[in-house]
Amino acid sequence: MTATKRARRRRSACAAAVIMVLGWGLTGCSPTIAPASPPLASSPPSASDAAPAWQPQPVPADAVLASGPVLDAEGATIATIEIVTDGARNAFARFSRLDTSDPRPLQGLLRSTPGAQYGCFNSDGYGLGLPSFTPDVAQEFPLGRIDQLPSDDPSFLDEAVIYAPVTTVPPEGFDGCYGDVIGIAALSWTHEQSVPRLTDGGARQGASGSVSVTDAGTPLFYDVVPGDTLTNIAERFGVDPAVIVYLSAGRISPEGIVDDSLVYAGERLVLDAAAR
Repeated sequence: MTATKRARRRRSACAAAVIMVLGWGLTGCSPTIAPASPPLASSPPSASDAAPAWQPQPVPADAVLASGPVLDAEGATIATIEIVTDGARNAFARFSRLDTSDPRPLQGLLRSTPGAQYGCFNSDGYGLGLPSFTPDVAQEFPLGRIDQLPSDDPSFLDEAVIYAPVTTVPPEGFDGCYGDVIGIAALSWTHEQSVPRLTDGGARQGASGSVSVTDAGTPLFYDVVPGDTLTNIAERFGVDPAVIVYLSAGRISPEGIVDDSLVYAGERLVLDAAAR
């Protein structure tokens, strides 16, 4: 995993956190932010200025999309994970037998934000929750159809975490330990998209936020400000809006569900495929 990947999307202690548990329950906390502007607050670019249309290539069926060893705090492998698809392009998280003597009930989470630590678990960002694990048994968890996942491509998920959840519900606004992490797997993805390179054409109406750049000077992140629109941000960087949506997969609105036609003042968009 690159340093860029590790450094992406810094958030506050009560940053946007969504856990989509199988069965599609929704929990978490998020910052109080509002759409930067209505979708049609400013005029779209003319046909001559518009970037070529772009859509991600379909994720393959009957394929292993990602894999990784699940390591405990001492670095020992206690399981392996694969993200796979079947012939109907349904996605699954497949674990080998979990080699642990921990007697507590265990759960899992596929996270969009890397950098989980052993011990205190306080998830940040978008996550797909996995129900209880049974030690010493290989298990497979359905994640839903690929086209039900953000950007129709789950490769924005960086790691899998196995943890023992707390036994009581924390009070509202509580920012502490929600579980005890016993295993972490960095996911290595095999499916890559050909994403257009972004070039900053300069601040303009509807796209006047600040830009962070890589060491090579290419756009890395964009910070949305009031008045911005997705269309104008995409125009500033010379790409189809679908590219911005794809690179920023797993975005979270105050309500937990993102409208991909909107951007939200205060959010950070990803502009580099290596940081997705």
